[in-house]
Amino acid sequence: MLLAVDSRERTWDFAGGIFGPDIAFIDTALADTFSRYRIDAQRMEIGEVSDGATMSLAVGLSNGDLFSHVDAWTPGALIDTKHPAASPLCSSPTARRTRSFLADRTPG
Repeated sequence: MLLAVDSRERTWDFAGGIFGPDIAFIDTALADTFSRYRIDAQRMEIGEVSDGATMSLAVGLSNGDLFSHVDAWTPGALIDTKHPAASPLCSSPTARRTRSFLADRTPG
């Protein structure tokens, strides 16, 4: 199953420095999907491109207990978030830089 969401404005709300309507929309879309379909919670993946990739990294890594994988193709930035659980990460040309950034911030 594929759940595709878009930003509530021109780009994702993190670009303004805070999370807001986009996170609420994603939460609602996920809750609605879980209520309508049987979803294997062990096989949830989040991914996107560009600004959406930045959002995927922020949401996926800060919700590692929900998403088993995070894909980010050419993210514009990496927002420092708390990482409750490790998710396998796939990132395009910034992969080494992203993995290095995460390794410096991952407890353990």
